[in-house]
Amino acid sequence: MALELKQSLRLSQQLVMTPQLQQAIKLLQLSRLELVDLIRSEMEQNPLLEEPQEGAETELNEAPPELVSTLNQSIEASELAPPAPEVAQPDLKARAEGDVKRDDIDWEQYLDNYQTQHTAPSGGGFSSEDLPSLESTLTRGENLTEHLMEQLRMVGLSPEEERIGGLIIGNLNRDGYLVVDPDLQPTVPAFEPDPAPADPDKPPEVPAVAPEALEALRREQESRKPKSECDPLLLLALEAGVSAATAEKVLKKIQRFDPIGCAARDLRECLLVQAKHYNSEGEGKDDPDAELLPAIIRKHLKSVESKKYPVIARDLQVSLDEVVAAIKLLSRLDPKPGRNYSGEEPQYITPDVYIHKIGDQYVTVLNDDGLSKLRISQHYRNALKNGASPQSKEYIQEKLRSAVWLIRSIHQRQRTIVKVTDSIIKFQRDFLDKGIAHLKPLILRDVAEDIGMHESTVSRVTTNKYVHTPQGIYELKFFFNSSIARANGGDDIASEAVKNQIKQIVSGEPGDKPYSDQKIVEILRSQNVDIARRTVAKYREVLGILPSSKRKRYF
Repeated sequence: MALELKQSLRLSQQLVMTPQLQQAIKLLQLSRLELVDLIRSEMEQNPLLEEPQEGAETELNEAPPELVSTLNQSIEASELAPPAPEVAQPDLKARAEGDVKRDDIDWEQYLDNYQTQHTAPSGGGFSSEDLPSLESTLTRGENLTEHLMEQLRMVGLSPEEERIGGLIIGNLNRDGYLVVDPDLQPTVPAFEPDPAPADPDKPPEVPAVAPEALEALRREQESRKPKSECDPLLLLALEAGVSAATAEKVLKKIQRFDPIGCAARDLRECLLVQAKHYNSEGEGKDDPDAELLPAIIRKHLKSVESKKYPVIARDLQVSLDEVVAAIKLLSRLDPKPGRNYSGEEPQYITPDVYIHKIGDQYVTVLNDDGLSKLRISQHYRNALKNGASPQSKEYIQEKLRSAVWLIRSIHQRQRTIVKVTDSIIKFQRDFLDKGIAHLKPLILRDVAEDIGMHESTVSRVTTNKYVHTPQGIYELKFFFNSSIARANGGDDIASEAVKNQIKQIVSGEPGDKPYSDQKIVEILRSQNVDIARRTVAKYREVLGILPSSKRKRYF
């Protein structure tokens, strides 16, 4: 078969996404915070983008033309006129009392009096200049490491103890537990006794690592435990070059610092430290129920988790009421004592859109607070008109196209959000009036057909967007849920409404005999909701509700 070269025509269609189209699609699915960051980044890169400045310029633009002309003439006249010479004003007080010379002032006495004055006076009669600036009063929360190190310095330890104490505090995680990264653990060198010194008058050299720490760590590694299961305290003692007894002594002191229970190696040790402090120095000194706490923590934490209180009572040979009273005290202990010093700020949700009820109608209002109102810089517009160089014109035109497209994309994003929200209001009017029990099944296709857009566009618009409604703040995705059939026919019910019913059923169940999943199915069927038991189990896990065996309440 001979090879030959031919030309042919072929007609085909393909989707070509320009960079501008990709940017518009990306803007649709950005959250509010991401959009603010994107606008700030574009303003830094594109000099043609600017925010309208508030002040005199805005006031002039909104003022009548006659006033603007008069003000402009006044401004031009003031700029062209030379500055008026300053006229010395006569000092009447100096004439009456005589001029005071600088040499007559006792500066040392003045400085002494100034240093003894309070920087923040509490009484009246002081100007704002005497007070410290606002920046000097700003502060931040104290983290766990700083809080514990401050207490460590006040104990009065030796240099070795301070060194191991600093290592212990530096290796606490955010919950206050002592954790050492297995990948960063030091290797154990071979321990050999020091040879006898050649010179009897010369003292033997002190090893960099204490032999006791090496021996203790070697015994633990000889038991063939994984590296991650080694005692982190021994590893830190090896690194600090102190004995295991010294490290344990410092650890016990740190565990009694505030918050009590920090530097524990596991949950059992953390709760034991708090229980001992509660029995010896806390409110449990005269409480007989607190005597069972250490025994329950040592032997029956798993039984406490599964609420097998009768098993604990039989093993400890006490009554069930005594065990329940001790469990009440156990619930007051903090399993994560370091989380109060984590320093994490709460992340508040800012709605992208508000739904207000005015009369009998619901109105959609966009939330523009915090979003920059972009415009094209007038300076670069004038540069294009006044004949800039060809290279400058090309640069300005390129940035101008990018800026105009960004502004249009943001406006299109806002209009699309309003369209989708208005459509959701149309479908979920009963929810806005009566609550979550009246939420209707809704899919993306219903809203897409209503507003004349594609389902993918609706999906991007409702991603990471929140709406403030009379019933609370919800994500726009919340209103789209599957349908569940009624037992005796009728309109289907939304899955979110069924979850709300399950939550109400569990909250109203008897504490000593919680409902099983099958019992919840029977109750839902009595309420005209046809649902399978496995669906109830799935919804219960989504809602964070424990199984019936772990929901039994004794108090």
